[in-house]
Amino acid sequence: MGRTIKGKLTVSVICMVVASILLTTVGVVIVAGKRLVDDQTEALQIYADRYAEEINTWIENEKMLAEGAANCMESAQNADEAFIQSVMNTYAAGREELLNLYCGTRDSLFVQSNEEAEIPEGYDPVQRGWYQQAAAAGHVIVTDPYWDVLTNQMCTTVAAPVYIENELAAVVGLDVTLATVTDLTGSIDFAEGVYGFLTDSSGQFVAHKNKDYEPSENNAVAVRDIMPGLAKLLNGEENGVIELVDYDGSRCYFATAGIEGSQWRMGVVVPTANVRSSLFTMIAVAVVIALVITAFVAVTMTGLIGKMLAPVQVLKQFASGDFSENVAVEKSIPKEYKNETEQIRTATAEVKQQIRGIILSTKQQAESIGTIAEGTSARMTVLTKDISEIADSALQVLNQTTEAKELAEKIRDTGQELCLAVEEVAEKAKEAAGQSGDIMERAGKQHVSSEASREEAVVLYQETKEELEQAIADSQKVREIDTLTEEILSISSQTNLLALNASIEAARAGDAGKGFAVVADEIRQLADHSKIAVDKIRKVTEGVVRNVSFLSQSSGRLLEFMNEKVMADYEGMTHLAEMYEKDAAFYSSISGDLGSASAEMGDGIRGVNESILAIVDLVGAIAEYMQAMKQSAQDSDESSRAVLAQMEELSGLSELLNQTVASFKV
Repeated sequence: MGRTIKGKLTVSVICMVVASILLTTVGVVIVAGKRLVDDQTEALQIYADRYAEEINTWIENEKMLAEGAANCMESAQNADEAFIQSVMNTYAAGREELLNLYCGTRDSLFVQSNEEAEIPEGYDPVQRGWYQQAAAAGHVIVTDPYWDVLTNQMCTTVAAPVYIENELAAVVGLDVTLATVTDLTGSIDFAEGVYGFLTDSSGQFVAHKNKDYEPSENNAVAVRDIMPGLAKLLNGEENGVIELVDYDGSRCYFATAGIEGSQWRMGVVVPTANVRSSLFTMIAVAVVIALVITAFVAVTMTGLIGKMLAPVQVLKQFASGDFSENVAVEKSIPKEYKNETEQIRTATAEVKQQIRGIILSTKQQAESIGTIAEGTSARMTVLTKDISEIADSALQVLNQTTEAKELAEKIRDTGQELCLAVEEVAEKAKEAAGQSGDIMERAGKQHVSSEASREEAVVLYQETKEELEQAIADSQKVREIDTLTEEILSISSQTNLLALNASIEAARAGDAGKGFAVVADEIRQLADHSKIAVDKIRKVTEGVVRNVSFLSQSSGRLLEFMNEKVMADYEGMTHLAEMYEKDAAFYSSISGDLGSASAEMGDGIRGVNESILAIVDLVGAIAEYMQAMKQSAQDSDESSRAVLAQMEELSGLSELLNQTVASFKV
């Protein structure tokens, strides 16, 4: 493989690619490994912060209980024993994890929610640590965890001061077990080998996976005594996540977080093997990927270089003097050559001599071809010019013939349209003649009808005039009612006067004339009623007289309108009907004449159309002949131009061949 160009080039390229892949892989593993470790340690710190927050939440809940009892006493401004006892009982109710809720006053009074618990003799709450710490702090405090001998478990005390009138009056305290905290610490096992621990403010273990480190009744283990490096992290001398040797000799990462509600610290431990196992897995995957890529690159580059060096095999074929297609070339290197390069160099020198002779021969033949092509091209140019002139003449004649044909077709189309229009006029004239007869008949009937209506109107006018005049004359009798009403009024007045006289006489007669007085009064009233009735009749009569007068005037105007307007309109309508009948007769005569003339004109136009149609056919035949002649001339012109173009191309190729041959130095 080392004797061939392909082998040498392939080995060199593959070595460079493999070196690049390995360096890239090492760099990626280093950067990704550091990032992976950083991510794992950041996650470890997040776990520590989360568990510390859960413990802090539990402590804050217990603080709220103590602070709530203290606030209740401060709000009431009362520190009496009975009130304190009720507060303790109320806040301790339902709190099972609560061992005891109590309160110590500044007067050494001690009250507790667990009434069964005995108070030691001489017990002074003021001297207790929880009391003094809360009094000194001035707010709620949480003591360090301690071992309760009564319950045999870890406990802590939460204390809150009570101020009454801005002076410390008491301290409320509560004892609570750390079962919740230790259970949470013991549940930290989200991965193999992971555990949690809790320390108090003095740096002693409160909860740990190793039970020997957890406090007991007589013993407490300090972190600094067994793990000084971890003590520095708890004291704040170091920050973040650190790597230390654990109690069992394994290397682990340690992360801690402070609990805000107290001075305790929560810690989480993860074996370094957990983090490094992921790193080792990543390295193994990277190595495998690098090997796969290396193998893929080797195969790909071998094929690619083979394709790139394929022309070398063709060159070897040329060197052997074989220019045929699809000839198999022996890929092995003869023994007389050291390598493939020497073989190609020797073969190339031999081919050079062969090609030199071919170039000299080609140069002479190219000059001969150029001379022949130039002479043929000149003759074809003259022939092409003559054919072009013939084609132009034929095209001119064809255009004129086409224009004549189009003009004849337009005349033919116009004649056909004119013939159709004349036929339509004749048809319309025929229809008009028929309609004119109908119009004459209707006009005659209308004339007779109008004359009869006029005569009837005259008779009706005379009769109506006479009846109205008689009715108006009869209505004048209403005026006789006025005479009668005057007489009735006169009689009524006399009757009223007689009744008045009778009343006077009856009054003179005294009792004997009372009956006559009543009758006289009735007569007087009857006379008054008669007068009223006569007045009403007079008013009605006056209205009737006015209406009759108005009717007389209106009837006069109506008769005048009928005489002057209606009768005149009847005369005009009769005259109009007579003129309408005469016009219809004239229109009928004209329509008949127009129909005859239109029919004769249609026959003449049809004859002209037939002549024009013959001319169109003749011109069309001439145009087709000229079109064929034009097409033949164009075909000949195109053929001659094609031959001329080929001759010019041949001349150009001859010149190009001369230039190509001239480029070789022989």
